[in-house]
Amino acid sequence: MAEVINFEEMENEQPKEDLIAKYSGKPFQPLQAPAAQQAAQLLEYEGMVEYGRSGRNPRFRIIDGKGNSYGSGYAHLMGWLFTPPDVLTIHTTTHIFTFQGKGLAEIERALMDEKIKELREYNPGTHTMPEEPKTIIEKLEVVNRFESTV
Repeated sequence: MAEVINFEEMENEQPKEDLIAKYSGKPFQPLQAPAAQQAAQLLEYEGMVEYGRSGRNPRFRIIDGKGNSYGSGYAHLMGWLFTPPDVLTIHTTTHIFTFQGKGLAEIERALMDEKIKELREYNPGTHTMPEEPKTIIEKLEVVNRFESTV
């Protein structure tokens, strides 16, 4: 004779969390509001990242607020113009980057030593501001030398 299974009684015997843990191997993560998820994903802002090793470093990259990355070699760095205290323009063979912000003298110092690994524009949607940042790139304008302006 076949055994009759009453699913309502089975459901009441074991809580759902135990069933999820039993069959998935890990406890179920509670859902979070979208704002809470975004706050958990924010990264601490670093305007400039330097190479740790001394000597010549071949490349650096500049990342705008949208996450676009522009790479360049120091061999293709044509020059820069620093207008203290808050405007720095970097010329490469392919692009012109104009930075506005605070602590840009640190960027100029690192350019002289070829120690820049990464420059990043601040985006309040993806970054948290540290208490005392050295360099803050508040605005970045990028001009592609190969696109016509006419």
